[in-house]
Amino acid sequence: VREAVVSTQSTGVYDRAADFHKILAGDERFNHIYADSPSHICFRVRGKVEIDYERAVEGLRRRGLYIEYYIDFFRLVPVNESFGEEQLRDVLDEIYDVVMKEC
Repeated sequence: VREAVVSTQSTGVYDRAADFHKILAGDERFNHIYADSPSHICFRVRGKVEIDYERAVEGLRRRGLYIEYYIDFFRLVPVNESFGEEQLRDVLDEIYDVVMKEC
């Protein structure tokens, strides 16, 4: 039974990630990287040559968003079932706003 639950949860993550990859690929504000990742959504903000990712993450945390970054890109893993397409779009708006205003 536990294996079935874990399998269902994994499938949910992969399904959400596939949907989120499509959304990100269509958003001109971001450079979608590692588009073939089955579980991670990785991207850079376009329009800025250099981004201070630590500063961006601090700005996002002040807004109540906890986003990972890895050297020179942001990374999301959609594990929460209640985090859907609308929430992703809201988070992308916040990321873009913080990067453009604070970094």
